[in-house]
Amino acid sequence: MKRSILFFLLVFFFNSCNHLPEVGIKTLGFGDEIEVLQNLFFEFDEELVFDGDLNKWESTPYMDFEPKIEGKFKWIGKKELVFSPSKPMKFANEYKAKLSENLLKRKKGKMGIDKNKTIKFHTPYLKVKDSQVYFAKNKQNQKEARVLLELNGKYDAHNIKDEITILDGDKELDYKMVPAENSTNLVLALAVFPDTKKGEITAKILAKADNPQKFKTAEKIDLDFLPADKLEILKMRTSFKKLKGYVYIKTTQQIDISQLDKQIKIEPAVRYAVEAADQGFTIKGDFNQDDLYKITINKSIVGVLGGKMDEDYEGEAFFGKVNPYLEFTNKNAQYMSNVGNKNIGINIVNIPKVNVSISKVYENNILPFLKGVRRSYYGDEEQEYYYSSEADLYGNTVSSKKIETADLPVKQGVSVLNLPLPDQTEKRGIYFISIESEDEYYRKIQKIVSISDIGLITKMSQNQEDVIVLANSIMQT
Repeated sequence: MKRSILFFLLVFFFNSCNHLPEVGIKTLGFGDEIEVLQNLFFEFDEELVFDGDLNKWESTPYMDFEPKIEGKFKWIGKKELVFSPSKPMKFANEYKAKLSENLLKRKKGKMGIDKNKTIKFHTPYLKVKDSQVYFAKNKQNQKEARVLLELNGKYDAHNIKDEITILDGDKELDYKMVPAENSTNLVLALAVFPDTKKGEITAKILAKADNPQKFKTAEKIDLDFLPADKLEILKMRTSFKKLKGYVYIKTTQQIDISQLDKQIKIEPAVRYAVEAADQGFTIKGDFNQDDLYKITINKSIVGVLGGKMDEDYEGEAFFGKVNPYLEFTNKNAQYMSNVGNKNIGINIVNIPKVNVSISKVYENNILPFLKGVRRSYYGDEEQEYYYSSEADLYGNTVSSKKIETADLPVKQGVSVLNLPLPDQTEKRGIYFISIESEDEYYRKIQKIVSISDIGLITKMSQNQEDVIVLANSIMQT
């Protein structure tokens, strides 16, 4: 009996000595679904770094992602870690995250990590954000009823009629796709125009879970419509895009925008223009994000099928805090004079701090560097890209500086950044400039600049056999 007790105590002592305390997750700053571009916050139950390790972007993989996500980590507290992707994650994709042994590289004392902890999350699955029926005229000037499905991503339209069915009661309605102004919208033109009385049709969506550009969940959507002689404003929403405010007006019929100039009143007054939209129109203007605007639309406007409103429409438009925004005012400009002020214009909105990094490309590496640079677009906007070429592989960093954007001088509404080049007798050469948000690593803009006394313009001849090269002094530019 004594031997059994002694054996048990020895086993218990041995297991206790080999079971190290483990670092685990205390809090996650995100849920099961995340955006394709956002920071991921992790709080651990142990202090893992020191004060001197905080607020620095690192390439060390403190979390292991499957599939791999490119980006950087930053400790914002001794227990708090932020991961920021360098480019968008895949839409409608599932991910896993596990704790890495690298979490312990600065931790004193023997500890382990919770290897059994797996964090599962996914980017948004394809779904319908909004839907409506509206009336329009096609290219043959024939009246047409259309179903608009606003999606949160691009839809793979192959076999669409096997997956999306439009019903009037139990009767299936034939349709065809027509081009949409937004790449994430589906516009379906019905082959049969519905009755003039108010009615309801239904859109049935089947689930195709094996394709990220298909719907993962089946859905049934009821769609009301008004008679063609009635015009109604269904809703109004706002957004900011490229420093301009947009007010989207959704109507039950398309509108001839040529008649709208004198039918819209905005208080307080702003300069604006009206643009046609699939299901109404858009007001684009110099709106202020902090102001509340009263928008009145006169009832005299008429839909393309003759629909009229019963009374004036009044609505309030408020933009609130605008999403952070960062861009060069001139994305195509590349040349700077060797004797100039080295200033670059940038538009910055709601980004308090930026890191400015400048690398000079070695002369013998210029051609390989330019060949290796690729723009990777991830949105409908041309400014949304990053350079996949790493300048540090072809040269060296000559300047790295943190800047408070509020301290930048402003000229005609544009922030002016003076390139922090070091004092050197020979500044001429190819430079790679990267400006990125201090808090969100994926918010960055990059640019190649040539500091030279000569500007070059090349043009291919019409016969595609000759190249014309124009050289001009930019000493005084």
